[in-house]
Amino acid sequence: MATNARMIVKILVHSWPYIYRSRQKERYGLHLLFVRSISNGKKLMSITEEIASFCTENQVTVSFLPDRERSLLIFNIADKFKLDIDRFFIWEDVKTLGHLGYSDPIEWENRLNKYLKDFQKEIFVVITDENFYPWPVFKCRKQDLVRILENQRHFEYFLFDSLQQRLLFDTHHNTLVLC
Repeated sequence: MATNARMIVKILVHSWPYIYRSRQKERYGLHLLFVRSISNGKKLMSITEEIASFCTENQVTVSFLPDRERSLLIFNIADKFKLDIDRFFIWEDVKTLGHLGYSDPIEWENRLNKYLKDFQKEIFVVITDENFYPWPVFKCRKQDLVRILENQRHFEYFLFDSLQQRLLFDTHHNTLVLC
């Protein structure tokens, strides 16, 4: 398996200029999907496991959505906000209402709470973490969100509430982007 993965990565590295120049939806061919599934599955599982473990240990209610429900939610959000879920950084071309950078955890918490004040009590969090779709989704109470996130390593995500009137992205640029 490791030899096959190395061979695919080698092919991928040598063919990247062609893949990059191809149309966006075609550039993620079979080889890319295979490499993605090998490298990303463990990374995403560790985040979801860490969140689940933290919430169990601290009696915080969180539930991860089953595949069908999370897909419906993500496709609905993508349609409503014109997100291209085939993109690596889906927040890059989104029409924004505002953005706030942060440089430390206290600033992050203050700015996140500023944006969250207009959200409903139940929040859906989509863990993108610089990966391609499909992404895990969990829901939690708004009052528990900061506590859950501050006890994890930093990862990219976006969130919305049940009304789906706005999105909030937390990017690898340490920026909160409101849509």
